[in-house]
Amino acid sequence: MDCLPSRILHFDCSAMSHAMAAQAPAAAQSDHVTQRTDYPYLGMPHNEILRKQSAARVAQYKLEILGWETALSAAKKFSNGKVCSIGQGSGLGLSRQPQVQGTFNLCFWIQVEGESRQWVVRFPLKGITSDDTTLARMRSEIATMQFLHQYTKVPVPGVIGYNENENDFPLFMILESVEGIRMSAFLAIDVPLHLLDRVFKDLSRIHLELLSHPSDRIGMLDLSQLPNSPTPTLGPYSLDAIEHERDGVHTLKSEPLTSSRKYYEYKCRLVSGNSA
Repeated sequence: MDCLPSRILHFDCSAMSHAMAAQAPAAAQSDHVTQRTDYPYLGMPHNEILRKQSAARVAQYKLEILGWETALSAAKKFSNGKVCSIGQGSGLGLSRQPQVQGTFNLCFWIQVEGESRQWVVRFPLKGITSDDTTLARMRSEIATMQFLHQYTKVPVPGVIGYNENENDFPLFMILESVEGIRMSAFLAIDVPLHLLDRVFKDLSRIHLELLSHPSDRIGMLDLSQLPNSPTPTLGPYSLDAIEHERDGVHTLKSEPLTSSRKYYEYKCRLVSGNSA
């Protein structure tokens, strides 16, 4: 559910805002680590104790901080006095849900008076990764969507507002709701060839559009940079690096990398455990 819809498929903005994965060496195994065969990163098992502790922190955060009252209050900060109410949500027909939780975010669909599109108030779930990683990931996603929405034809939702300072309110971003079908649901059925052809053409157009905005660095965009610049100012930290962090293995973070060779050398150092 961390993906955002584009036409009949979902466009993964977090994948766009991160470079390829930075992997870390496997941690020494202990009696507290449950052996698993489905962990795709360096063959290392999940740390079930840490993951259960993380789930408990997320549950407590949701109970104490998040909910409809918080979501409606966030929307009101950007609605210019218009009435905000619980929206219809995302999905098809009777399966529409106004509140959806993914792995890293909890989303609430809000209907704002006079607005044709619903708003999605999206809260990062604290307690899964470090607070620094959670904030950096959200900032990068916002910066990436802002750039793509303003300077490209890639179909991503507009960013209505966000809060990156946890003074008296949790982290959040507000996006336009865009109707679509998640690829996992789409590919779970016997898809007609003409629809597959449409999906592949959409993906091709997206990739061609991205190629028309080249960057000389590998990494992540950030909110602090010029809005019309696709040049990363943060080093790569993608999904598999985040999965490592969830298991107690904190990968080395780098500056943006200037060539594919340096990127792969960086990955090799991480895998070998040699950061020099």
